[in-house]
Formats: sequence, structure tokens, C-alpha cells
Amino acid sequence: MRHAAGVTWHPLLACDESFFATAPYSYRFPVDLPVPATRVWESLTSDRPLAEWGGLPIRRVEWTSPRPLGLGATREIELSGNSFALREYYFVWDEGRRYSFYGTECNRSVLRRFAEDYLVDSTEHGSRFTWTIAFEPTDRWRWLIRGTAPVNALAFRVVPIRAKAYFTRHPGAA
Repeated sequence: MRHAAGVTWHPLLACDESFFATAPYSYRFPVDLPVPATRVWESLTSDRPLAEWGGLPIRRVEWTSPRPLGLGATREIELSGNSFALREYYFVWDEGRRYSFYGTECNRSVLRRFAEDYLVDSTEHGSRFTWTIAFEPTDRWRWLIRGTAPVNALAFRVVPIRAKAYFTRHPGAA
């Protein structure tokens, strides 16, 4: 554990793309959006990715690596109320289409591994955004995560719902 700015950071294990298929908990949410894939990608790589979509409990997002962003990029994210903070490492970066990260450190000792995948494909009427979140709890918290899995699945659905609402309201650059 390292201490920085009053936060105790707990290290997480690295993973690769196979984790999205093998994680004890993996949720995949595709949503069709009424904007071109380039518009979605622009938002995902902005200084306020997801936070600008509104209705998500994101307090702070900070890219900690210089632009241009790409493979090996790093970021820190904090949810409202300091309930969850994560340091991220981007291990997949397909410019304009897809990125994936795994958590390197978390302010809670609940997780052993954590990763997210963001995929944007062009469609005939806009784009399809697919968000995948995967995680493995620590042994100590396995029982809690197992018990809250149905609630987590519902809570995670807010991301594609907010994406659709945001891009419907803001089809052009923000």
C-alpha cells in the first residue's frame, strides 16, 4: 500500500483482454447511439470522459499521461463522496475505435482485479457503443460482491442509458 494525498492505495493485479471472458463478474452493455463513432470517441478521450454525460457519480477524472493518448496511457478517476478511486493503465488502444484499461491501484481493498473495455463501431444510423466492466473481488469481500451482483448489474446499466441520453441531447461536439 502507498499513501498519497490522504488516500491509501491498494495494488490490483494486472490483466489482459482474456479477463473480460474469465472474470468472476463481467457485464457487457451495447447501446446504439444517434451520432457518428468519431463523436463518441471524442467524448471518451476528452478531459471529462463519462462525467460529461451527466447522471453518473463521477467527481474527478484526470489523465495522468501526456497527450496524445495511446497504449500505456494512465488516468485517475474518483467517484462522488470519495467512495471509490482508481488508477488506470491502458493496455489496449485502437485509436478511434477501442480502448481497455485495468486498475493498477484502488482506494478500497475490495478488488483483486478490475478492468473496463470501451468499443465504438460505426453503424448505418450512427454508432454502437459497447461498454464492458469486469472485476474479481478479494477473498474477504467475495460474499458481499456475490450478494450484490444483481444490484450491481442494474446500477452498471446507467452508463449506456446516460450515453444515449447525452448523445441525443448533444449530437455535435460539446
